[in-house]
Amino acid sequence: MTPRSKSEVIPMAGSGRLGCSTISFRARPLPDALAAIAGLGLPEADLGMLPGVCEHAPLRPGPDDVRRLTDLAAEHGIRWRSLNTDPADINSPRLHPRVWRESIELLARATAGVGARFLAVPNGRQRHQPLGPSLEADLATVVARLHEAGEIAAEHGVRLLVEAPHVYRLCRDTDRSDLLLDRLDPERCGLIYDVSHVVASGGDAVGWARTVADRVDHVHLRDARPGDINLSVGNGEVDFEALIDALESAGYQGHYTLELETHDVAETDREAVAVRSAARIEAALGRARPAEPAS
Repeated sequence: MTPRSKSEVIPMAGSGRLGCSTISFRARPLPDALAAIAGLGLPEADLGMLPGVCEHAPLRPGPDDVRRLTDLAAEHGIRWRSLNTDPADINSPRLHPRVWRESIELLARATAGVGARFLAVPNGRQRHQPLGPSLEADLATVVARLHEAGEIAAEHGVRLLVEAPHVYRLCRDTDRSDLLLDRLDPERCGLIYDVSHVVASGGDAVGWARTVADRVDHVHLRDARPGDINLSVGNGEVDFEALIDALESAGYQGHYTLELETHDVAETDREAVAVRSAARIEAALGRARPAEPAS
């Protein structure tokens, strides 16, 4: 696919707060995924670096990788918002401290190098059961490693984020995510709110958004129903308008990303579905009530 030039892109009249993850076009090489995102007229992208899901960049990025990612973004008129990664089984008692530190150091340096704001990591291995002797032990391990990673990221001018809940990970639902957040220092690690995982795990998307809005640094958008996170916007049970209104009225001022890793769309229809999704989210942002000013 030949990338569109900036002059060929019809910019969406939007908030400037909506982007698209390269995971939305994960079956395509990164240049083609970025061309598709540029064609939507959206200003920013999250980079998928998830083994087995979206491998648009290596998990141990070197200087050449950083230059390539920087050049690709510039070529397509896009800025990077976050690197969405899975460097290790964060709750594993077998994970060597040096391996964890080195992985985070490389990723934090790459995040800063491409001009992204966030380095995102999962809340545990892809299984619900603890890898240690108990859930409490795994949570303690996760928190300690997130705190360490957050400090490393901050040294590079980057903010660390954890995605919770995630239906395939240790903190699979809002109950376990609450346990994690209760132990986590918000100064050292922020939160990605992915509405599809909240709904797929049986949670109250709007109610939990109000509860955690002051902890949320970034929002991922995809539709879902209980047990299924892979639906296009409008094909599931997410009330995106109510969700966005709840976040905005609670004071959320961050950005939103379409992460359309959907299984109900033909590859040739992905751009059209993304355009419809973006238009709906921008309309919701335009109608959302801002937080009341403090008296």
